[in-house]
Amino acid sequence: MSQVTCPDHSECMNTVGSYECQCLTGFVKNSTGLCAECPEGTHGTNCSSYCACNSTNVASCDHVNGMCSCKAGWEHVTCDDDIDECNTSRVTCPAQSECVNTAGSYACLCLTGFVKNSTGLCAECDKDTYGTSCSEQCNCTLNAESCSHVDGACVCKTGWNGSRCENDVNECLTNQSSCPGDHMICVNEFGGFNCTCEEGYTKNGSNSCIDVDECLNERDNGCKQECSNTIGSYLCSCSPGFVGSGNDCRELTRIGMTVEMQITAPKAISDNTSETYKEWKYMAKNALYKKLKPQVPGLQAVIIKSLRLGSLVIDYDAAIDNETHPDAATDLTVAVMDLAKGQLTIDNQTANVSLTMNEMKVDTTTLACDVFKTVTPCPAKQECQIKDGAPGCQALTPDSGDQRPLYIAGVVGGLFVLATVLVVIVTLSLRRRRASTKKASAKDNGRDTVPAERTFTSISGKLQRSSSDRAASVASGSSLPSSRRMWRPYSP
Repeated sequence: MSQVTCPDHSECMNTVGSYECQCLTGFVKNSTGLCAECPEGTHGTNCSSYCACNSTNVASCDHVNGMCSCKAGWEHVTCDDDIDECNTSRVTCPAQSECVNTAGSYACLCLTGFVKNSTGLCAECDKDTYGTSCSEQCNCTLNAESCSHVDGACVCKTGWNGSRCENDVNECLTNQSSCPGDHMICVNEFGGFNCTCEEGYTKNGSNSCIDVDECLNERDNGCKQECSNTIGSYLCSCSPGFVGSGNDCRELTRIGMTVEMQITAPKAISDNTSETYKEWKYMAKNALYKKLKPQVPGLQAVIIKSLRLGSLVIDYDAAIDNETHPDAATDLTVAVMDLAKGQLTIDNQTANVSLTMNEMKVDTTTLACDVFKTVTPCPAKQECQIKDGAPGCQALTPDSGDQRPLYIAGVVGGLFVLATVLVVIVTLSLRRRRASTKKASAKDNGRDTVPAERTFTSISGKLQRSSSDRAASVASGSSLPSSRRMWRPYSP
Protein backbone atom coordinates (compact mmCIF):
# COMPACT_ATOMS: atom_id res chain seq x y z
CA MET A 1 0.00 0.00 0.00
CA SER A 2 1.44 3.37 -1.10
CA GLN A 3 1.96 6.35 1.23
CA VAL A 4 -0.51 9.29 0.95
CA THR A 5 1.07 12.72 0.49
CA CYS A 6 -0.86 15.84 1.58
CA PRO A 7 0.07 19.37 0.39
CA ASP A 8 2.01 21.80 2.50
CA HIS A 9 0.53 23.01 5.75
CA SER A 10 -1.87 20.09 5.82
CA GLU A 11 -1.96 16.68 7.36
CA CYS A 12 -3.57 13.38 6.40
CA MET A 13 -6.52 12.36 8.44
CA ASN A 14 -7.89 8.75 8.04
CA THR A 15 -11.53 8.41 7.41
CA VAL A 16 -13.75 5.33 7.06
CA GLY A 17 -12.60 3.75 3.91
CA SER A 18 -10.48 6.72 2.89
CA TYR A 19 -8.47 9.75 4.13
CA GLU A 20 -8.58 13.48 4.08
CA CYS A 21 -5.87 16.15 3.96
CA GLN A 22 -6.81 18.74 6.57
CA CYS A 23 -5.06 22.17 6.89
CA LEU A 24 -2.96 22.65 9.94
CA THR A 25 -4.12 25.04 12.64
CA GLY A 26 -3.57 28.54 11.41
CA PHE A 27 -4.19 27.63 7.82
CA VAL A 28 -7.21 27.41 5.65
CA LYS A 29 -7.80 25.84 2.26
CA ASN A 30 -7.99 28.32 -0.56
CA SER A 31 -9.68 28.09 -3.91
CA THR A 32 -6.85 26.00 -5.30
CA GLY A 33 -7.24 23.46 -2.55
CA LEU A 34 -3.99 24.39 -0.94
CA CYS A 35 -3.64 25.48 2.68
CA ALA A 36 -2.84 29.17 3.09
CA GLU A 37 -2.02 31.08 6.24
CA CYS A 38 -5.00 32.63 7.99
CA PRO A 39 -5.92 36.12 6.80
CA GLU A 40 -4.94 39.06 9.05
CA GLY A 41 -7.12 39.18 12.10
CA THR A 42 -7.98 35.47 12.20
CA HIS A 43 -6.33 32.39 13.65
CA GLY A 44 -6.89 28.82 14.72
CA THR A 45 -8.44 25.78 12.97
CA ASN A 46 -9.54 26.75 9.52
CA CYS A 47 -8.90 30.36 10.67
CA SER A 48 -12.22 30.32 12.36
CA SER A 49 -11.21 32.51 15.31
CA TYR A 50 -10.72 36.27 15.31
CA CYS A 51 -7.74 37.90 16.89
CA ALA A 52 -8.50 39.85 20.10
CA CYS A 53 -5.59 42.28 19.57
CA ASN A 54 -6.03 46.10 19.35
CA SER A 55 -5.73 46.46 15.65
CA THR A 56 -4.15 49.93 15.98
CA ASN A 57 -1.49 49.02 18.47
CA VAL A 58 -0.73 45.45 17.31
CA ALA A 59 2.11 44.62 15.03
CA SER A 60 0.76 41.15 14.22
CA CYS A 61 -1.57 38.44 15.44
CA ASP A 62 -0.25 34.87 15.53
CA HIS A 63 -2.30 32.93 12.92
CA VAL A 64 -1.98 29.76 14.90
CA ASN A 65 -2.81 30.73 18.48
CA GLY A 66 -3.96 34.35 18.06
CA MET A 67 -1.21 35.78 20.30
CA CYS A 68 -0.76 39.57 19.82
CA SER A 69 2.63 41.02 18.93
CA CYS A 70 2.44 44.73 20.03
CA LYS A 71 3.95 47.70 18.31
CA ALA A 72 6.66 49.62 20.13
CA GLY A 73 5.25 51.55 23.04
CA TRP A 74 2.40 49.17 23.66
CA GLU A 75 1.97 46.11 25.76
CA HIS A 76 -0.55 43.64 27.30
CA VAL A 77 -2.24 40.60 25.76
CA THR A 78 -4.28 42.66 23.37
CA CYS A 79 -1.78 45.57 23.07
CA ASP A 80 -4.17 48.00 24.76
CA ASP A 81 -1.72 49.36 27.34
CA ASP A 82 0.59 52.24 26.44
CA ILE A 83 4.09 51.93 27.73
CA ASP A 84 5.15 55.18 29.66
CA GLU A 85 8.65 55.54 28.37
CA CYS A 86 9.21 58.58 30.64
CA ASN A 87 9.12 56.26 33.63
CA THR A 88 11.88 54.17 32.26
CA SER A 89 15.55 54.77 32.32
CA ARG A 90 15.77 54.53 28.61
CA VAL A 91 14.70 58.16 27.96
CA THR A 92 16.83 61.29 28.75
CA CYS A 93 15.59 64.76 27.74
CA PRO A 94 17.88 67.82 27.37
CA ALA A 95 18.01 70.78 29.86
CA GLN A 96 14.92 73.02 30.25
CA SER A 97 12.73 70.26 28.83
CA GLU A 98 10.67 67.40 30.17
CA CYS A 99 9.62 63.98 28.97
CA VAL A 100 5.99 63.78 27.96
CA ASN A 101 4.47 60.37 27.30
CA THR A 102 2.53 60.03 24.10
CA ALA A 103 0.37 57.21 22.69
CA GLY A 104 2.89 54.53 21.98
CA SER A 105 5.82 56.90 22.35
CA TYR A 106 7.16 60.02 24.17
CA ALA A 107 8.44 63.54 23.46
CA CYS A 108 10.92 65.92 25.09
CA LEU A 109 9.07 69.25 25.32
CA CYS A 110 10.54 72.60 26.46
CA LEU A 111 9.44 73.79 29.88
CA THR A 112 6.98 76.71 30.11
CA GLY A 113 8.91 79.91 29.40
CA PHE A 114 11.30 78.19 27.00
CA VAL A 115 11.26 77.47 23.31
CA LYS A 116 13.31 75.09 21.13
CA ASN A 117 15.95 76.91 19.13
CA SER A 118 17.63 75.98 15.90
CA THR A 119 19.99 73.56 17.69
CA GLY A 120 17.11 71.66 19.22
CA LEU A 121 17.81 72.93 22.70
CA CYS A 122 15.38 74.88 24.90
CA ALA A 123 16.13 78.65 25.33
CA GLU A 124 14.37 81.20 27.60
CA CYS A 125 11.68 83.44 26.04
CA ASP A 126 12.69 86.97 25.08
CA LYS A 127 11.48 89.95 27.24
CA ASP A 128 8.19 90.45 25.41
CA THR A 129 6.88 86.85 25.38
CA TYR A 130 6.11 84.13 27.88
CA GLY A 131 4.33 80.80 28.39
CA THR A 132 4.37 77.49 26.50
CA SER A 133 6.74 77.73 23.57
CA CYS A 134 6.82 81.54 24.31
CA SER A 135 3.55 81.88 22.46
CA GLU A 136 1.98 84.57 24.74
CA GLN A 137 2.64 88.33 24.48
CA CYS A 138 3.55 90.28 27.64
CA ASN A 139 1.04 93.02 28.65
CA CYS A 140 3.20 95.15 30.96
CA THR A 141 3.53 98.96 30.81
CA LEU A 142 6.79 100.84 30.44
CA ASN A 143 6.93 101.02 34.24
CA ALA A 144 7.83 97.29 34.36
CA GLU A 145 11.36 96.13 34.86
CA SER A 146 10.66 92.82 33.12
CA CYS A 147 7.99 90.28 32.23
CA SER A 148 8.12 86.77 33.70
CA HIS A 149 8.95 84.34 30.85
CA VAL A 150 6.94 81.65 32.64
CA ASP A 151 3.56 83.26 33.49
CA GLY A 152 3.85 86.79 32.07
CA ALA A 153 3.76 88.45 35.52
CA CYS A 154 5.08 92.02 35.38
CA VAL A 155 8.06 92.82 37.58
CA CYS A 156 7.56 96.54 38.38
CA LYS A 157 10.18 99.21 38.67
CA THR A 158 10.58 100.95 42.05
CA GLY A 159 7.63 103.22 42.75
CA TRP A 160 5.07 101.28 40.70
CA ASN A 161 2.65 98.42 41.27
CA GLY A 162 -0.39 96.78 39.73
CA SER A 163 -0.79 93.74 37.48
CA ARG A 164 0.63 95.74 34.60
CA CYS A 165 2.72 98.15 36.72
CA GLU A 166 0.22 100.85 35.85
CA ASN A 167 -0.23 102.25 39.38
CA ASP A 168 2.10 104.80 40.92
CA VAL A 169 3.02 103.96 44.50
CA ASN A 170 2.35 106.93 46.81
CA GLU A 171 5.40 106.68 49.00
CA CYS A 172 4.15 109.63 51.05
CA LEU A 173 1.39 107.39 52.45
CA THR A 174 3.83 104.70 53.48
CA ASN A 175 6.87 104.56 55.68
CA GLN A 176 9.13 104.55 52.65
CA SER A 177 9.49 108.34 52.62
CA SER A 178 11.92 110.14 54.84
CA CYS A 179 11.49 113.92 54.86
CA PRO A 180 13.33 115.22 57.92
CA GLY A 181 13.06 118.70 59.37
CA ASP A 182 10.30 121.11 60.32
CA HIS A 183 7.92 122.46 57.65
CA MET A 184 9.08 119.79 55.20
CA ILE A 185 6.49 117.75 53.31
CA CYS A 186 6.58 114.69 51.09
CA VAL A 187 5.40 115.19 47.50
CA ASN A 188 4.56 112.06 45.56
CA GLU A 189 5.96 111.83 42.05
CA PHE A 190 5.66 109.24 39.27
CA GLY A 191 7.78 106.36 40.40
CA GLY A 192 9.13 108.13 43.46
CA PHE A 193 8.76 111.10 45.84
CA ASN A 194 10.40 114.37 46.69
CA CYS A 195 10.83 116.29 49.93
CA THR A 196 9.84 119.94 49.57
CA CYS A 197 9.03 122.79 51.93
CA GLU A 198 5.55 123.81 52.97
CA GLU A 199 4.06 126.85 51.25
CA GLY A 200 5.70 129.97 52.57
CA TYR A 201 9.03 128.23 53.20
CA THR A 202 12.11 127.55 51.09
CA LYS A 203 15.20 125.37 51.40
CA ASN A 204 18.44 126.92 52.51
CA GLY A 205 21.98 125.71 51.96
CA SER A 206 21.68 123.06 54.67
CA ASN A 207 18.53 121.63 53.07
CA SER A 208 16.34 122.94 55.89
CA CYS A 209 13.09 124.82 55.35
CA ILE A 210 13.11 128.49 56.39
CA ASP A 211 10.35 131.11 56.25
CA VAL A 212 10.00 133.14 53.04
CA ASP A 213 9.40 136.87 53.49
CA GLU A 214 6.90 137.31 50.66
CA CYS A 215 6.71 141.04 51.33
CA LEU A 216 10.27 141.54 50.04
CA ASN A 217 9.17 140.68 46.50
CA GLU A 218 5.91 141.94 45.00
CA ARG A 219 5.80 138.90 42.73
CA ASP A 220 5.48 136.66 45.80
CA ASN A 221 2.42 138.45 47.17
CA GLY A 222 -0.77 139.91 45.79
CA CYS A 223 -1.01 142.88 48.12
CA LYS A 224 -2.18 146.14 46.60
CA GLN A 225 -1.16 148.30 49.56
CA GLU A 226 0.45 146.97 52.75
CA CYS A 227 2.10 143.55 53.16
CA SER A 228 2.92 141.98 56.54
CA ASN A 229 5.04 138.85 56.67
CA THR A 230 3.84 136.00 58.90
CA ILE A 231 5.34 132.60 59.69
CA GLY A 232 4.85 130.63 56.50
CA SER A 233 2.61 133.22 54.87
CA TYR A 234 1.74 136.92 54.67
CA LEU A 235 -1.19 139.28 55.22
CA CYS A 236 -2.46 142.12 53.05
CA SER A 237 -3.82 145.23 54.72
CA CYS A 238 -4.79 148.80 53.90
CA SER A 239 -2.34 151.70 54.09
CA PRO A 240 -2.86 154.51 56.62
CA GLY A 241 -5.67 156.68 55.32
CA PHE A 242 -7.57 153.73 53.88
CA VAL A 243 -10.13 151.38 55.39
CA GLY A 244 -11.10 147.82 54.52
CA SER A 245 -9.57 144.38 54.72
CA GLY A 246 -7.05 142.55 52.59
CA ASN A 247 -7.02 144.16 49.17
CA ASP A 248 -10.50 145.64 49.46
CA CYS A 249 -9.43 149.12 50.53
CA ARG A 250 -11.33 152.39 50.33
CA GLU A 251 -9.73 155.81 50.79
CA LEU A 252 -10.70 157.80 53.87
CA THR A 253 -11.11 161.56 54.18
CA ARG A 254 -7.91 162.98 55.70
CA ILE A 255 -7.92 166.31 57.50
CA GLY A 256 -4.55 167.83 58.27
CA MET A 257 -3.92 169.51 61.63
CA THR A 258 -1.04 170.76 63.70
CA VAL A 259 -0.97 170.56 67.49
CA GLU A 260 1.57 172.43 69.59
CA MET A 261 2.18 171.65 73.27
CA GLN A 262 4.48 173.25 75.78
CA ILE A 263 6.09 170.05 77.09
CA THR A 264 9.65 168.79 77.26
CA ALA A 265 10.55 166.56 74.32
CA PRO A 266 13.96 164.99 73.70
CA LYS A 267 16.14 166.44 70.96
CA ALA A 268 16.39 162.99 69.41
CA ILE A 269 12.94 163.38 67.87
CA SER A 270 14.59 165.66 65.31
CA ASP A 271 15.91 162.46 63.70
CA ASN A 272 12.91 160.65 62.27
CA THR A 273 14.97 157.47 61.91
CA SER A 274 15.78 157.22 65.61
CA GLU A 275 14.07 154.90 68.05
CA THR A 276 13.17 157.91 70.19
CA TYR A 277 11.29 159.48 67.28
CA LYS A 278 9.40 156.24 66.66
CA GLU A 279 8.53 155.96 70.36
CA TRP A 280 7.22 159.53 70.58
CA LYS A 281 5.36 159.14 67.30
CA TYR A 282 3.60 156.11 68.79
CA MET A 283 2.75 158.00 72.00
CA ALA A 284 1.45 161.02 70.08
CA LYS A 285 -0.74 158.88 67.84
CA ASN A 286 -2.26 157.03 70.79
CA ALA A 287 -2.87 160.22 72.77
CA LEU A 288 -4.65 161.97 69.89
CA TYR A 289 -6.64 158.89 68.93
CA LYS A 290 -7.85 158.32 72.49
CA LYS A 291 -8.77 161.99 72.76
CA LEU A 292 -10.76 162.17 69.50
CA LYS A 293 -12.23 158.70 69.11
CA PRO A 294 -14.90 158.88 71.87
CA GLN A 295 -16.43 161.92 70.15
CA VAL A 296 -15.81 160.74 66.57
CA PRO A 297 -17.05 157.17 65.96
CA GLY A 298 -16.12 157.59 62.30
CA LEU A 299 -12.45 158.23 63.14
CA GLN A 300 -10.47 155.37 61.63
CA ALA A 301 -6.89 156.47 62.20
CA VAL A 302 -4.58 159.22 63.39
CA ILE A 303 -1.63 159.46 61.02
CA ILE A 304 1.42 161.25 62.40
CA LYS A 305 3.22 163.01 59.55
CA SER A 306 6.01 164.63 61.55
CA LEU A 307 7.21 165.63 65.02
CA ARG A 308 9.09 168.85 65.63
CA LEU A 309 10.65 170.57 68.58
CA GLY A 310 9.23 173.74 69.92
CA SER A 311 8.29 172.56 72.52
CA LEU A 312 6.48 169.71 70.73
CA VAL A 313 4.79 170.26 67.38
CA ILE A 314 2.75 167.40 65.94
CA ASP A 315 1.68 167.43 62.30
CA TYR A 316 -0.98 164.80 61.75
CA ASP A 317 -4.00 163.75 59.70
CA ALA A 318 -7.30 162.63 61.17
CA ALA A 319 -8.72 159.97 58.81
CA ILE A 320 -12.51 159.73 58.97
CA ASP A 321 -14.96 157.45 57.19
CA ASN A 322 -17.75 159.62 55.80
CA GLU A 323 -19.31 156.70 53.96
CA THR A 324 -20.24 154.56 56.94
CA HIS A 325 -20.44 157.50 59.37
CA PRO A 326 -22.28 160.40 57.66
CA ASP A 327 -21.87 162.59 60.77
CA ALA A 328 -18.11 162.08 60.97
CA ALA A 329 -17.29 165.61 59.73
CA THR A 330 -19.64 167.19 62.27
CA ASP A 331 -18.31 164.97 65.07
CA LEU A 332 -14.71 165.83 64.18
CA THR A 333 -15.49 169.56 64.11
CA VAL A 334 -16.88 169.42 67.64
CA ALA A 335 -13.99 167.23 68.85
CA VAL A 336 -11.36 169.54 67.31
CA MET A 337 -12.88 172.63 68.93
CA ASP A 338 -12.94 170.81 72.27
CA LEU A 339 -9.32 169.73 71.78
CA ALA A 340 -8.27 173.30 70.93
CA LYS A 341 -9.54 174.57 74.28
CA GLY A 342 -8.46 171.49 76.24
CA GLN A 343 -5.36 169.59 77.25
CA LEU A 344 -3.42 166.56 76.03
CA THR A 345 -1.13 164.17 77.90
CA ILE A 346 1.98 162.68 76.27
CA ASP A 347 4.80 160.94 78.12
CA ASN A 348 3.04 161.70 81.42
CA GLN A 349 3.21 165.43 80.60
CA THR A 350 -0.08 167.33 80.37
CA ALA A 351 -0.31 170.70 78.63
CA ASN A 352 -2.76 173.01 76.88
CA VAL A 353 -3.17 172.51 73.15
CA SER A 354 -2.61 175.09 70.42
CA LEU A 355 -4.31 173.78 67.28
CA THR A 356 -4.06 174.93 63.66
CA MET A 357 -6.02 173.71 60.65
CA ASN A 358 -5.08 174.82 57.14
CA GLU A 359 -3.24 177.86 58.57
CA MET A 360 -6.33 178.74 60.63
CA LYS A 361 -5.77 178.90 64.36
CA VAL A 362 -8.60 177.20 66.21
CA ASP A 363 -9.48 178.67 69.60
CA THR A 364 -12.50 179.77 71.62
CA THR A 365 -13.22 182.59 69.16
CA THR A 366 -13.26 180.37 66.08
CA LEU A 367 -16.64 179.80 64.48
CA ALA A 368 -17.76 176.19 64.27
CA CYS A 369 -18.67 176.57 60.58
CA ASP A 370 -15.15 177.81 59.80
CA VAL A 371 -13.74 174.59 61.27
CA PHE A 372 -16.43 172.50 59.59
CA LYS A 373 -15.67 173.98 56.15
CA THR A 374 -12.01 173.08 56.66
CA VAL A 375 -12.99 169.51 57.48
CA THR A 376 -15.37 169.16 54.52
CA PRO A 377 -16.59 171.85 52.09
CA CYS A 378 -20.34 171.91 51.52
CA PRO A 379 -21.57 170.90 48.05
CA ALA A 380 -23.22 173.33 45.64
CA LYS A 381 -26.45 174.97 46.80
CA GLN A 382 -25.62 174.17 50.42
CA GLU A 383 -23.94 176.11 53.20
CA CYS A 384 -22.75 175.41 56.73
CA GLN A 385 -25.36 176.16 59.37
CA ILE A 386 -25.59 175.37 63.06
CA LYS A 387 -28.42 172.99 63.79
CA ASP A 388 -29.12 171.55 67.24
CA GLY A 389 -25.81 173.02 68.39
CA ALA A 390 -23.73 171.23 65.73
CA PRO A 391 -22.44 172.46 62.35
CA GLY A 392 -23.49 170.79 59.13
CA CYS A 393 -24.30 171.38 55.48
CA GLN A 394 -27.86 172.62 54.93
CA ALA A 395 -29.70 173.50 51.72
CA LEU A 396 -29.79 177.21 50.87
CA THR A 397 -33.09 179.04 51.57
CA PRO A 398 -34.35 182.32 50.01
CA ASP A 399 -33.40 184.15 53.22
CA SER A 400 -29.95 182.58 53.34
CA GLY A 401 -29.41 182.45 49.60
CA ASP A 402 -26.52 183.79 47.61
CA GLN A 403 -26.53 187.64 47.95
CA ARG A 404 -23.74 188.20 45.47
CA PRO A 405 -25.97 189.38 42.56
CA LEU A 406 -27.58 192.06 44.78
CA TYR A 407 -24.22 193.06 46.15
CA ILE A 408 -22.78 193.46 42.66
CA ALA A 409 -25.85 195.43 41.54
CA GLY A 410 -25.48 197.74 44.52
CA VAL A 411 -21.81 198.36 43.83
CA VAL A 412 -22.41 199.03 40.13
CA GLY A 413 -25.32 201.35 40.93
CA GLY A 414 -23.28 203.24 43.48
CA LEU A 415 -20.43 203.74 41.02
CA PHE A 416 -22.92 205.01 38.44
CA VAL A 417 -24.36 207.55 40.90
CA LEU A 418 -20.87 208.68 41.90
CA ALA A 419 -19.85 209.22 38.27
CA THR A 420 -23.06 211.17 37.59
CA VAL A 421 -22.48 213.39 40.62
CA LEU A 422 -18.97 214.17 39.45
CA VAL A 423 -20.24 215.10 36.00
CA VAL A 424 -22.90 217.40 37.51
CA ILE A 425 -20.39 219.04 39.84
CA VAL A 426 -18.03 219.76 36.97
CA THR A 427 -20.92 221.11 34.89
CA LEU A 428 -22.15 223.36 37.71
CA SER A 429 -18.66 224.60 38.35
CA LEU A 430 -18.38 225.71 34.75
CA ARG A 431 -21.81 227.38 34.89
CA ARG A 432 -20.87 229.12 38.09
CA ARG A 433 -17.92 230.65 36.40
CA ARG A 434 -20.12 231.78 33.55
CA ALA A 435 -22.63 233.22 36.04
CA SER A 436 -19.89 235.21 37.75
CA THR A 437 -18.87 236.60 34.43
CA LYS A 438 -22.47 237.60 33.66
CA LYS A 439 -22.84 239.26 37.07
CA ALA A 440 -19.84 241.38 36.47
CA SER A 441 -21.19 242.29 33.10
CA ALA A 442 -24.61 243.18 34.58
CA LYS A 443 -23.08 245.55 37.04
CA ASP A 444 -21.44 247.16 34.17
CA ASN A 445 -24.73 247.26 32.33
CA GLY A 446 -26.87 248.05 35.35
CA ARG A 447 -28.52 244.61 35.45
CA ASP A 448 -28.73 241.99 38.29
CA THR A 449 -28.59 238.10 38.26
CA VAL A 450 -29.48 235.21 40.59
CA PRO A 451 -26.70 234.56 43.16
CA ALA A 452 -24.49 231.59 42.23
CA GLU A 453 -24.26 230.35 45.86
CA ARG A 454 -28.02 229.95 46.07
CA THR A 455 -28.06 228.14 42.78
CA PHE A 456 -25.34 225.64 43.85
CA THR A 457 -27.04 225.01 47.19
CA SER A 458 -30.33 224.26 45.53
CA ILE A 459 -28.75 221.89 43.06
CA SER A 460 -26.71 220.13 45.74
CA GLY A 461 -29.82 219.47 47.78
CA LYS A 462 -31.57 217.94 44.84
CA LEU A 463 -28.53 215.79 44.06
CA GLN A 464 -28.28 214.54 47.64
CA ARG A 465 -31.95 213.57 47.73
CA SER A 466 -31.68 211.86 44.37
CA SER A 467 -28.58 209.93 45.43
CA SER A 468 -30.23 208.83 48.68
CA ASP A 469 -33.31 207.64 46.85
CA ARG A 470 -31.19 205.63 44.41
CA ALA A 471 -29.12 204.02 47.12
CA ALA A 472 -32.27 203.01 49.00
CA SER A 473 -33.72 201.57 45.83
CA VAL A 474 -30.57 199.51 45.12
CA ALA A 475 -30.43 198.25 48.68
CA SER A 476 -34.02 197.05 48.53
CA GLY A 477 -33.46 195.34 45.20
CA SER A 478 -35.97 197.49 43.30
CA SER A 479 -35.25 199.47 40.16
CA LEU A 480 -35.60 203.21 39.78
CA PRO A 481 -38.23 204.84 37.48
CA SER A 482 -36.87 205.87 34.15
CA SER A 483 -37.67 209.51 34.91
CA ARG A 484 -35.33 209.37 37.91
CA ARG A 485 -32.58 207.64 36.03
CA MET A 486 -32.11 210.71 33.77
CA TRP A 487 -30.21 213.80 34.95
CA ARG A 488 -31.29 217.12 33.50
CA PRO A 489 -29.14 220.24 33.51
CA TYR A 490 -30.33 222.81 36.00
CA SER A 491 -31.32 226.16 34.59
CA PRO A 492 -31.07 229.02 37.07
